[in-house]
Amino acid sequence: MDKRKNFSSQYSSSREERKEKYTQGQDLDNSTLETLEKIINELKSNTESRNYQALIQFCQNRFLSQLLQSWSYFAQVNNHSKFIYTSKLILNLLKLLGSDPCVIPFGTELIHSIFTNYTKVMYRGLNNNRIKLNIPILHLMKEIILFNESQHVDQILSYFNLGSPSILRILTPSKSDLTESNPTSTSNDKMSVRNSFLDFWLTLIEKSSPLARKDLLSDNFKIMSAWFKYMDKLDSIDIAERTMIVFTESILMEKTFKRMTKTKILNELALSKIHKFYYSNDKALVLKTNKFFLTYAANHETSVAFPDDCVWFTESPTNGTNNGVPITVHQKEFNIYNKLLFNMLRFFKPWEDDHQSSTVLKVLENVPELVAPYCTYLASLGSHDPKMTSYWFGATLMLCRIMKLEIPSFMTNIDTDLIPSLPLVIENILPSPLTKNSLTKGLQHESSLVKQLTCQLLVFAFQKLQKVLTLYDKKGWGSAKAPLNVAFHSNLPDLNVITSVLTQSYASNKENKILPLSVTIILKYYSECFSNFFSVNLPSSNIYVDIMQKNTFSGMELTILDNFLQYQEFNETQTKWWNSTSNENSLFTSLLKLSSSPNSTDPVSSKISTLIDSLIYSTVIFNKLLISPIVALVNSLQIIQLQEQKKYDSLTKLWKLLDETIARCIKTPYKYVDISNEYDSISPFITALLEQWKFVPRNTSTDDIVKFIFIFLRNMSIIGESHDGIKRAATALLKDVDNNYFDLYLDFHNTEKKIEELNKDSYLLSSISDSSFFQYISLLPYTRLKNVSRFPINEYDVIGTIYRLNTIVDNDSIQFNKEFKSVIDNLSSKVAKFAFIEKDFDLMRLQLIQPFFNKISEDDSTENTISKSLCIINTLLHIYDQLGRANEPFEEFLLNWTQANHSKLPSDTLVAIAMCIDPSKIDIFIRPPFNFGPAELSIVFSRLYKETPKTIEYSDIEYLLTHSMDSIIPAIPSLSKFILEGRISSLDSKSFLSQLLNNISTSKLLEVFLQSPYFSIDVISENLETLKENKYAKKIAIGILEKNQQEQENIKEFVELCVKQCYENLRTPQENEDIEDSLALLTLGVQLLSSEQVADLITFVTIEYSHKYSPLAVKLITLVGDFENDQIIKWCNKAVLYITKFLSEDVELTSKFSNVLKEFKKSIQKVNIWEKVNHVLINSQLEVILKGKLLSDAQVAEYALLLILGGDSKSVQSEKMVQLLLNNEKSVLNSKSTAEDAYTRYLTVTILYVLFNLNVTKNSTVLIQRKVLSYYSGSVSCEDRLLLQILERIESKSSISWTNDIYTWDFLENVEEEALDFIGATKLITQEKEGLILTLRKDYIDNTIRNYALKRPAVPILSKSKSISSKWDHLNMFYENTKRDLVNNSELIYDPLFILLLTIHNKELVSYSKKEDGTLKYKFEVQKFLSSKLFQLIIFSLADPIEEVNKIALSLLNGMMNSLENNVQFKDGHIFQILIKKIIFTLDNNEKKRSHSIPPIVWFSISRICDILLQPTSQLYEKAFRWVLNGPLIRSNDIPLMHDLIAPPTSEVNYENYYKQLSWVLENLEEGVRTQDDIDLLKIRDVFEWLYNLMNLPYLNPRMKSMISRIFFNIQRIENGASSLLTRYASVATLELQSIITQQKEREVEDSLLKNQMNSKHLRKKLLLEEQLLNHKEVLQGYVEVMKSQKRLREWTEDDGEGILKRMCASK
Repeated sequence: MDKRKNFSSQYSSSREERKEKYTQGQDLDNSTLETLEKIINELKSNTESRNYQALIQFCQNRFLSQLLQSWSYFAQVNNHSKFIYTSKLILNLLKLLGSDPCVIPFGTELIHSIFTNYTKVMYRGLNNNRIKLNIPILHLMKEIILFNESQHVDQILSYFNLGSPSILRILTPSKSDLTESNPTSTSNDKMSVRNSFLDFWLTLIEKSSPLARKDLLSDNFKIMSAWFKYMDKLDSIDIAERTMIVFTESILMEKTFKRMTKTKILNELALSKIHKFYYSNDKALVLKTNKFFLTYAANHETSVAFPDDCVWFTESPTNGTNNGVPITVHQKEFNIYNKLLFNMLRFFKPWEDDHQSSTVLKVLENVPELVAPYCTYLASLGSHDPKMTSYWFGATLMLCRIMKLEIPSFMTNIDTDLIPSLPLVIENILPSPLTKNSLTKGLQHESSLVKQLTCQLLVFAFQKLQKVLTLYDKKGWGSAKAPLNVAFHSNLPDLNVITSVLTQSYASNKENKILPLSVTIILKYYSECFSNFFSVNLPSSNIYVDIMQKNTFSGMELTILDNFLQYQEFNETQTKWWNSTSNENSLFTSLLKLSSSPNSTDPVSSKISTLIDSLIYSTVIFNKLLISPIVALVNSLQIIQLQEQKKYDSLTKLWKLLDETIARCIKTPYKYVDISNEYDSISPFITALLEQWKFVPRNTSTDDIVKFIFIFLRNMSIIGESHDGIKRAATALLKDVDNNYFDLYLDFHNTEKKIEELNKDSYLLSSISDSSFFQYISLLPYTRLKNVSRFPINEYDVIGTIYRLNTIVDNDSIQFNKEFKSVIDNLSSKVAKFAFIEKDFDLMRLQLIQPFFNKISEDDSTENTISKSLCIINTLLHIYDQLGRANEPFEEFLLNWTQANHSKLPSDTLVAIAMCIDPSKIDIFIRPPFNFGPAELSIVFSRLYKETPKTIEYSDIEYLLTHSMDSIIPAIPSLSKFILEGRISSLDSKSFLSQLLNNISTSKLLEVFLQSPYFSIDVISENLETLKENKYAKKIAIGILEKNQQEQENIKEFVELCVKQCYENLRTPQENEDIEDSLALLTLGVQLLSSEQVADLITFVTIEYSHKYSPLAVKLITLVGDFENDQIIKWCNKAVLYITKFLSEDVELTSKFSNVLKEFKKSIQKVNIWEKVNHVLINSQLEVILKGKLLSDAQVAEYALLLILGGDSKSVQSEKMVQLLLNNEKSVLNSKSTAEDAYTRYLTVTILYVLFNLNVTKNSTVLIQRKVLSYYSGSVSCEDRLLLQILERIESKSSISWTNDIYTWDFLENVEEEALDFIGATKLITQEKEGLILTLRKDYIDNTIRNYALKRPAVPILSKSKSISSKWDHLNMFYENTKRDLVNNSELIYDPLFILLLTIHNKELVSYSKKEDGTLKYKFEVQKFLSSKLFQLIIFSLADPIEEVNKIALSLLNGMMNSLENNVQFKDGHIFQILIKKIIFTLDNNEKKRSHSIPPIVWFSISRICDILLQPTSQLYEKAFRWVLNGPLIRSNDIPLMHDLIAPPTSEVNYENYYKQLSWVLENLEEGVRTQDDIDLLKIRDVFEWLYNLMNLPYLNPRMKSMISRIFFNIQRIENGASSLLTRYASVATLELQSIITQQKEREVEDSLLKNQMNSKHLRKKLLLEEQLLNHKEVLQGYVEVMKSQKRLREWTEDDGEGILKRMCASK
């Protein structure tokens, strides 16, 4: 230390003195440096366990400053060797100081000292031209960056001037450096210093913060330019690789960098230099370069590509502009948004290697607007004429891949009526380099490879064209398809050029099938796209003919043939497809030969058949049958070709016969049409075939040909050709043929005998049974049909199955029995399965199934035939009903057929018919001439009621009552519903009553009629005298009493007479038959009896009547109400026993017993049954209920509750009952809560609540507490509030809080529905071994804030002085009021009182410690309160009308304020501290009014402001921050932030975010307006006028309009809200006007939809407008309801409520 002081004190200004001083210092420093070097070397050598004590002592002795002084000294005196040595020493020292935490502070001190005092030393080291001085300094600077995880990066940016000229000198090479043979060599000193600087520079970029990095790269453009300029020539491989990594990860992948920032840093110069790395010999560098370009331009998230809203349009379809940069490429103009990327693509040479090709392709895929200019750029490089060069092959591959690009997502997602630009689209389909000339030359080139690649280009072009045309159809751009097709076609080679390639390639090399396949695919696409220009002439010997003549095919040959068949359909020149030559068959016959070949698979055969169908489509050679006749013809030929012993001559004759037949049919069609007319107009092809038979040469056997003809005729008959016509034609035209063939093949009578013969090999049919289900099923004997396991695979097979069903119906030898039903079930199930799978197959075609129905109509049908036919008909009808596919022609036929044959049809068939017909039409069955039976009418009425809104004509009912009385009885339940709901048209009440009175079977209808809207006193007043003696007099009297219509004297006399007669005849045998009606009448008319008669009636009911405990008996005793009567008391005791017995059986309640309970509940409300019935009996009954499963029945729970309400602590065994209830596992409390059982849950909890309160002391146990906790959900539902009171009373009695048992807390955030389905419902409190687990959900807390229950009905007080009925009414009112307030909230709403009290028990939210004086100090974790939204809930709780909740919320806020004053806790803690103080100060300042003077919407707004303050990136953050700071008080007459957002000062207007701010305000109003105080505040602030004006804004989106409608909807439901809107703001007129405007817009959209129905944008707009109209109508209906309820409003609106509904709600 002395030496150092001596050195520093001997400074002198004279040169000699300084020299002497420096020399002394040098000698002194050498020893220090050597000591340091020794320490460093020792530490370096010992890598396992280093002892830093010596180094620490060195640093503590302040030798670091001496080290830096020496370093500075050597720099000043130009002692280069010492300076370099010292620099390296400092570098090594710094590395060691950063290697262990114990020495890091010394390293920090050293770096800080260098930057504050010795920066010039580094400049000296860099400014010197000696490279060996530069490099150590650069290494030292890099080490400073890396020290202690880059702690000092900001210091180097602050203290070090990166604009120093020395840096540019280091980066800039001399001419000699550039002319060296290997300038990047590490032996080159100049390159070493450049690399060292770049090493430092890249490290600095990597370790800088994003913001500092942006400034570093943007501000130091000279360094970047000097670097980029020579990077491809001078940078080493390692530096280049690091450069690519840094550019990719630290610039392109940096999320905070905007596109503009990235393009400014990595400009065109940089890209041009980086691209040259593709040609490096280092593969790793090439891969990193490729990754850089992909990240730069092809990655959607990181690329610098600017979004393009035009793509294939010349102007944006969203805003009608094009802000792209104009460029000219190859004399074509383009407007593009990404010129930089286009220029970048020009650097690439995708024909040279796959990396460049793939990257270009991915860039074009990411930025589709560049496809057109880039393809044009490729065209500027020269024509694409074929050459055997690598460039041509590479360019061809690139063009292929460009054409294979998918259509841009922008184009598939956009909905617009604008038409895409034709030049841009055609460039994407057929790029500019591919001219007609170049493609023609490619097809005519001598190399097959060039031809193949040219064909590939054409195939890809056609495929892209078809995709684009499909897009045009989908988007409604059909008008633009023709110009597109013309433009595409004009660039195609001539068709003859394409076909010549096929001919030449096949002629030169028949083995090469690849090129012919490609040409065939082109021809197929050509024929599909340009059928009008498609005309292909092929030589007689071509590849297709050769393939068709083969016996076997390869996969490629089948593909060639498949494509040939597809394009042949459009070939106009193939008009002579029926012509044959002496050497070749016609195309028709050739295709048949190929299709029926044993080597053809089913798919190939099917395609060929389809082609033949297309050839004969416009001819008259075949009739329209059940299926294409070609299928039958091919099937017939397949049988012939399958024969092993077939002779070549026979087949040749057969093909010749077919050639002659088709030729004559086409050349002279009407000749054969005329001949066919003689034979039931069978197909002309058949008559021609039969006619040509006589010309078949007989020089060899023709037996196979004969059999083919008969098989073909048989097949044609089965698929719908006239059977009789075929037989007659065959008989007339087939000569010299064995007559046995006519009988076997063409006679369908007695088929079972013929089947045995036909199965012989000689008749050929059996040979194809294994492969043809059609022939298999038609030849299978009846006895084997029930065991068929095979299934039909096509329509032809199904038709064969239906044919087989026809044959067994026609066969009289087959009887209708069990075996027949088994056969039908088996075959019909297979048909049904096929019909279910094949949606397009129409099983109910009349031509197919009508024969079964016709057999019922035919007079000569036997009973056996009819039975079999009906069985099949029933099965078919059942299948049709199950299929659910409407078939109007079939249903119309079925109606007509039923009308003609209904008398022959059994009940099950009529029922099936009634199930099949459309319900809107089946009312015809209840009218003449139909005479349906009971089962059918029951189905008809049931379907009419359930499936239609139709009414029934009274004339139809009258007809049925008159003519089909017995049949209508089963339909009475459904008919009764029509009567009760008033769905009978023109009902004549008097006539109807007369008919009912005259028939004893309709008593049920009479009862319903008496309760219906059709019944009135006027109906019976005229006929009272005649009714007095009628057997239904009692029922009518009951109806009169039930409707209480006894004003007329004669009516009153009639009722009294009926009651008197009932009483007098009560004990007669005749009366016992109708005792229930008698008792019902006496019960309703008990007031008409004398007291003696009433006493006698009671005696009868309680002693003599066999059903003493029926609903009527209970009702009578309740009405009489004489519970002091000993008989009634005795009856009550027995009734309780009866009820107990039934309930103990634990079975489902019957309707009768439900009615007993219903009436008994009325008795309990009338008299306290505990005073009349033995307590033991009632307690036993309660015990049965509370431990049984019937407690889950609402009826039983109501009954039990009423029983308990009448008891007291002495009479009710409450402790036992509570235990039974809590341990009942079948209780609804132990099952998942649903909306359906909400009422039952409430009743069960109320029972528990009442029982608990009967003896609070004894019931306040820990076990009961824990059980109650397991049921508690913490919500504001009525059951949870009752449970909370139980918990409070247990805690007050036991003095032990259940919160002490909380083991852990769970807080669920953002729980997804799928996760909830997986983990199940989350309970608030769960009991585990360790203790209680309490689970809160953030979404429930949020829902609680948004739907805060400000109105919570008070829990009813059940005092002993109140009657049972009064208690019951209070409990019901409590439930209904709570339910009404929560009706729109399906999610749980927490009880704020419970949640606020709970928070202080959570140690993560509130912790405490003891002060020195022993008092507790609480610490509130405010940030956790905020993140969990509990803070926001506390804020809104200040609006709660319950004072206790206010006090707790305020107390919590005070605790938080104190905690924040002691410790801000988190970054934004200050602003929340101010907010809390503002709230507390406001409340203290207004202590008398408390928070009630501030409307709830203000507190709700503040709670939402808290959410904003938690998000500094929010666009509303600054305004929310200012609001908090703006004044010490919360104003009760202002909605926070509203004025600032909707009417800000001119200087603060932000149009870009206006609608987002507006949305926030509307959400505030939608969810925040709750009370009359809120409405008053909105009036003061003129919010209503503002909202109505807002609806007129043209740019207001539909969501905001819906929000405004919702605001008015909510206000309507607040007291006086609707009346204020009606009387002060002309809300009805405004809404009507808005509706008219909306309707006009809807009509305009409908017009647009008519022009382009594929534009989903118009459809979406229409749906949104319809939604707005619906909202308007709903709000208007609300106003109308309010008008009806208030006389003042009716007068105000001139009673125009109905007019409003007619104008708006009935309009479109």
